[in-house]
Amino acid sequence: KTATISSNWITPIRVRNFNAVCTEARIFSDFITQEIRIETDNGTENPKNEKAEPLSLEIKNFIDAIEGKNDLVVKPEQAVNVTKVAEAALLSSQRGTPIYLDLR
Repeated sequence: KTATISSNWITPIRVRNFNAVCTEARIFSDFITQEIRIETDNGTENPKNEKAEPLSLEIKNFIDAIEGKNDLVVKPEQAVNVTKVAEAALLSSQRGTPIYLDLR
C-alpha cells in the first residue's frame, strides 16, 4: 500500500487542509470547517463528524481513560505511528526526497 500525505500550516491566509492520497482512496480534511471527505472508485463519502475542539476531546478522553470511564480512542501504538509520519514529513521536506515507512 502506498500513501502520499500532504499538509501545510504555514500559509499567508488561514488554510488548514490535510490530504492523503492512498492506493484505494483520497482523504481530504479541512481543520477549520472540520469537514472530512473520502473519495474512492465507488464515489465520495462525507462521514458524520462531531464538531468540537480536537485537543479538548483528546484531553477529556485521556482523563476518562485514566479514571477507568472508557478506553483510549487513540491507542499508544497509533500515537507513535502518527509521530513517525510527522517526523518523516519534516525529514522529507528537508531532504527533498520521499521517506518510506513500515507502519504496522
